[in-house]
Amino acid sequence: MASKGKSLISTVNEDMLLENKYYERYNKQKQKIKDKYPEDLWNRPIGEARNRKLNYNNHHLWKKYIKEVAKLMLTPNGWYQKFVWDTYSDSDKAKMELRAKSDKNK
Repeated sequence: MASKGKSLISTVNEDMLLENKYYERYNKQKQKIKDKYPEDLWNRPIGEARNRKLNYNNHHLWKKYIKEVAKLMLTPNGWYQKFVWDTYSDSDKAKMELRAKSDKNK
């Protein structure tokens, strides 16, 4: 059990994330989406390279990929949503459930 609002899961490395069954399932879904796109799509410029004039022929594909992953993440009761819920401490979960119940009664 986590205490004092500390998260049960660290986002420091992906190995720790994959210990969560919900994140693992989300990650598999995300990988299926990623596999539909060309490999060169993942070579995004960082740092000073962003300022160079680069060819963004695949920008429409990048936007489509981001849209698909965002939809996956925002699916109600989806694997990503369940993973995020697991990261909350028990006290945070209790507060959110209490708030949801009071909002429902209004």
